[in-house]
Amino acid sequence: MNHRNKVILVSKNDEIIGVEDKLSAHRGNGKRHRAFSVFITNDMGKLLIQKRASGKYHAGSLWSNTVCSHPQPGEDILVSAQDRLQEELGFTTSVQNFSKIEYKEKVGDNLTEWELDYLFWGEVSRVMLMPDPDEVEDVAWVDIDKLLKDISDKPENYTSWFPLILPEFNNFIKLQRSLLRDPVLGL
Repeated sequence: MNHRNKVILVSKNDEIIGVEDKLSAHRGNGKRHRAFSVFITNDMGKLLIQKRASGKYHAGSLWSNTVCSHPQPGEDILVSAQDRLQEELGFTTSVQNFSKIEYKEKVGDNLTEWELDYLFWGEVSRVMLMPDPDEVEDVAWVDIDKLLKDISDKPENYTSWFPLILPEFNNFIKLQRSLLRDPVLGL
């Protein structure tokens, strides 16, 4: 049973202005709310993506980032992101926030994702995945450059927000890799 049935409504400045039922906040033109998106890479630089379960209330059977969800009232957003990894994929790891992005995207069935989305990244070397079939239809480890090309070629296979947040992640991870090569110059 999914206990994540509320969203935290926020102003354009990310000030909490209320709490609402998740489905209600997504109906019609939507209401701005907090969300998080997690990107997990492995030690070979591949990104873990998931195909959302077909029974999800929107964007079912579409590929997206590792995990995305909504923090619940009173929850720390970083802890919420780590918990969601466990709930959806059966593992957890430490993650760090690297950006925040706002988007407003129609997602079908008169629903809109209007999210102030906190973006998190974590890395694993070996992990056993145990996807919850109510949440996840499939998973894959993919090369980011190939993924960007596939999204460009076949956007209908991906959630509407994924092409918006993936470039932000790609820029972040490229910077991380350049700093690892030369921590002083980033070369």
